[in-house]
Amino acid sequence: MESNTSNLLSQLISNLGNLIKQLVAIIHLPPACVTIQKSAENLIQSDIEKLKSIQSQTLGFAKPAVDELNTALTKLKSGDNAGALTIVNKVDSDAKTLDNGISNSVNQIMATKSQILNLSSQLSSNENALKNKMVGLKSQADDAKKQADYYTKRKYYFLALGPFGLVGLGIAIGMIASWTKKANNFNAQVSQLEVQINTIKQLVGNIDTLINTFTKGITQVSNIKNAVGFLQSNLQNVINDLNSANGQNAILMTTTALHECQSLESDAS
Repeated sequence: MESNTSNLLSQLISNLGNLIKQLVAIIHLPPACVTIQKSAENLIQSDIEKLKSIQSQTLGFAKPAVDELNTALTKLKSGDNAGALTIVNKVDSDAKTLDNGISNSVNQIMATKSQILNLSSQLSSNENALKNKMVGLKSQADDAKKQADYYTKRKYYFLALGPFGLVGLGIAIGMIASWTKKANNFNAQVSQLEVQINTIKQLVGNIDTLINTFTKGITQVSNIKNAVGFLQSNLQNVINDLNSANGQNAILMTTTALHECQSLESDAS
């Protein structure tokens, strides 16, 4: 169950992994839908790896940055502005490296949603095509049954004729067997299509759940990307303040940057 307070990204990655397992477990799909199933699996699995990379890079930055900014605050409060500036410059450089490191992955993850939506649309098209085919087969099965019923009635007519109806009886029996076989064949195809349609419905439902869960992932990584941007802006403010010998304002902005780093660490956990 997802929590609203912590480890959101870890839980999201776990949820996506579980959904992939459910997706690949669906069997008896038509070949075209198997291809769609595999495409969805590959897309999400690739983005899970990107999410893990974003998480690793962000935590690798945020955890030491929190300690470094705490140290910078201590130096600022003791009047060691030069020492604080060295630390803040280092954190700012690391933040830029993080931003560059995760930007491409974030953009790719955001682009994946439209690809998954397209796969869902393809599945719906396949489902509708099979439904239309099934309607046609049911109609053919009904027609074949009517023909079998017709010759069954003719069989009883020829039976009533006795020896004079033997030839007609033989023809009627042959036609009954032929039309019954056709009806059974059509009904068997209908049954196969019903299984395929049901499995497509399962896959559609699974992909819809993937889309909903993945949307949360997009929100999460967007928040991380934006938070890194806000942090860089505040770190630049600290640097500007220290270069202008505005130590008091630098303390305020460093405290803000520290809180942003702590939030970033929480968002990436």
